[in-house]
Amino acid sequence: MSYMSGDHVYKEFRPSEERIVNTGTMARCRGFLCRRRLRICLLVCLAVWIVVMYDVFTNHKHWRYSNRVPTSKTPYEFEVAEQEKHTSVRCSASKRVVLVRTHTTESDILANVLQRFGYRENLSFLVPKDRNFISNDQLFQRTMIKDFKLAPPLGQSKTTRVYNILASHVRFNHEEIKSVVPNATFISVLTEPKTHLLYAFNLYNADQSLHLKRYKNPFEKFMSNAQSYVDKRFRYWFQFHNGQMYDLGLDHDSHEKVRAVAQKINSLHNELDFVLLAEYFDESLVILRKKLCWLWKDILYFPKPPSERANDKNFLTPALEAEIGKWNWADSVLYKHFNETLWREIADYGPTFQGDLQYFRNMKESCWKDCLIQDSRGDYKVRDNSNDLPYCNLMANTETRLWELIRHRQLYQDQ
Repeated sequence: MSYMSGDHVYKEFRPSEERIVNTGTMARCRGFLCRRRLRICLLVCLAVWIVVMYDVFTNHKHWRYSNRVPTSKTPYEFEVAEQEKHTSVRCSASKRVVLVRTHTTESDILANVLQRFGYRENLSFLVPKDRNFISNDQLFQRTMIKDFKLAPPLGQSKTTRVYNILASHVRFNHEEIKSVVPNATFISVLTEPKTHLLYAFNLYNADQSLHLKRYKNPFEKFMSNAQSYVDKRFRYWFQFHNGQMYDLGLDHDSHEKVRAVAQKINSLHNELDFVLLAEYFDESLVILRKKLCWLWKDILYFPKPPSERANDKNFLTPALEAEIGKWNWADSVLYKHFNETLWREIADYGPTFQGDLQYFRNMKESCWKDCLIQDSRGDYKVRDNSNDLPYCNLMANTETRLWELIRHRQLYQDQ
């Protein structure tokens, strides 16, 4: 509405009306229509909000079941954050993995990690019907599937023998293993030779087997004439002279041959996709998780109880450490090579490595607080109410118990 006043034309503006531009023309919206549109927009927004909140609640409510550690996140709350953080990363989780196990390292922890992942994913393991290891002193051969009566793989015909995971003890033979676990990621774990030898000496009670308990430092006595003691062929004697190189496939008669050792290390560099180090176990697991495209919760582990760790009944002196370096020369150069490889992997990981490492350690500590309790002797025990926490259940099983579950499922899959 307009009216004239002298030379000017005035237009009356009413609060109940607004002007909008539409294809170059001016259109008017009456108050009733504007309010109706506003109500429709509000109702649409409300409906969208309800749908989103319902989806969030139904999909993630199982991640919010523990507030016993109020200052930290539960592993699954960490996992939600991790998934949201890395939604742009596209890869498929590796479901074929070969762990070349070495004695008296952290390979038992790593085997437990693989057991839990494979059991959850319904994967097939190379495991004998009546024991947990294939062989401690024989190179793997595909004929062992029949000779050692390995449990059949899941969901395959009786003539087919292709598996997903190898996590049992057997000496490394790349081509033969590859024939029954094709297209797998090959991994192993090493520890410093001085740690490995002393741990083996204590774990396998060599002081008792070799009648050295009467000496103040039985290990020092052993090292004074190591070759003569190894020649006695006592229990696990093969682990007392370059035991890690032996597990990885090089026989003892080649351990002092420089060229043979160099060639073996070069072969291992090409055949193994990644080698973890016990001294940098968390760092190694962060790298491994990325290589396998697994979730953070997939690489969680429980600490070893003191009874399963090397004790201090024997001690190392600088002189003994030097002797070990000479005696286990092949293991020393092996460890040096893959130590350098690990730090190159860390450098190639990128600037997020330290942040990811701390993220994993926070998640691990939160898991330990939720699932474990420490007694007066320092041993860890699973909390009585840990069954209420889904992520504690499978982790609470020992390696032996998990082998029983895995073996039973493969043996009785048709029942």
